[in-house]
Amino acid sequence: MFYFSASVRATALLLTLTAIGACDSSPTQVPAASGSNQPFISSPSATVPPPPGTPEEPASAANPTTPDSLHLLSSDRVGRLRLNTSEKAFLRLIPESRRRKSTRTAEGITYPVYEVTDAQQPTAPPILLEMAGDEQEGFRIWRIRVMDPQYRTADGIGVGSPYGAARQQYGITTIEKTDAGLVAVSDAVNMSWVLDEQSLPPKRPSQMRPTDVPTATRIIGVLVSR
Repeated sequence: MFYFSASVRATALLLTLTAIGACDSSPTQVPAASGSNQPFISSPSATVPPPPGTPEEPASAANPTTPDSLHLLSSDRVGRLRLNTSEKAFLRLIPESRRRKSTRTAEGITYPVYEVTDAQQPTAPPILLEMAGDEQEGFRIWRIRVMDPQYRTADGIGVGSPYGAARQQYGITTIEKTDAGLVAVSDAVNMSWVLDEQSLPPKRPSQMRPTDVPTATRIIGVLVSR
């Protein structure tokens, strides 16, 4: 029988404790999903991708045709300009450097008209504000005419869009000949789409129905009126 000295026994005990400590500190091995050929992965070093929409993985960009609030067309406003706004309120809202006054005459009455340039793109086609009222009660915005393609509805429809897109999205009530040209009226959104007559068939009925207008006909202007 062999006997070990106290120093040998102490050394063996120390080695055993060191081995146990090393096992306890090693990362837990997690098997891959059943049927996978991937090797076991250590859980502390495993990388889990963040869910979509988190700061690490931003959501997809917004529709590029959707306008900002300054170029949004809706049933009662164009950007910051709202129908029925008084002339005095309009003059306070838009600086003099961005507006030019003229007049129009209808049924013997002269009304103020303002051309308003875009703050971001001064060379873009100005929007036209037509007033209605009288000198005693004051004038208010009656109609806004848009020819600038920057202005669009929340669905991305505006100058340059095909007629078919407006008809599909908002419906067309009537096709009318007006002082602004041939327009397609969408009563549902209180807008009229000025159509490019040069893109229409040369022979067409004098009273056109919404289905008579080719869907590819280009919109060259938008009217928002009360």
